[in-house]
Amino acid sequence: MQSRDDLIKRFEDEAIKGRQDQTVNTFSIKEINTNEIVGLTSLRNFSQRHQTVEIGATCIGERWQKSYVNTESKLLLMTYVFETLKPHRIVFNVDSLNFNSQRAVLRLGAKFEGELRQSWVQQDGQRRDRRIYAVIDLEWPAVKTHLAWLL
Repeated sequence: MQSRDDLIKRFEDEAIKGRQDQTVNTFSIKEINTNEIVGLTSLRNFSQRHQTVEIGATCIGERWQKSYVNTESKLLLMTYVFETLKPHRIVFNVDSLNFNSQRAVLRLGAKFEGELRQSWVQQDGQRRDRRIYAVIDLEWPAVKTHLAWLL
């Protein structure tokens, strides 16, 4: 299993490469009261043809997990995506063993759509299943209201 520092380093490397080849846009999550960077998240896997965008590679500092940080940052990001980019759906791919992320995505209002078995191969060669969640444009107004209520 990767250490948290290794995971953060991998996310940073991926963010830099994704920005260079214009496939991933990674955003820092900043706590406005302290000016502290408390995490990151990204937009990836844009498909104009299928009008989808994935939100992924979210990493939030342990101190800020299970707080308002993920809810507020996803509300801001999803508002931008649905109301500016206007896709039909936002997708979240979650490792099947990452139960905290699965709960967090469900709390955001995403619906579970299925599981792709052995669809991710980690750097150490280990094969992992991923669970697919999504919010579609028709659900967005209710999801947005729900997220605002949570905050």
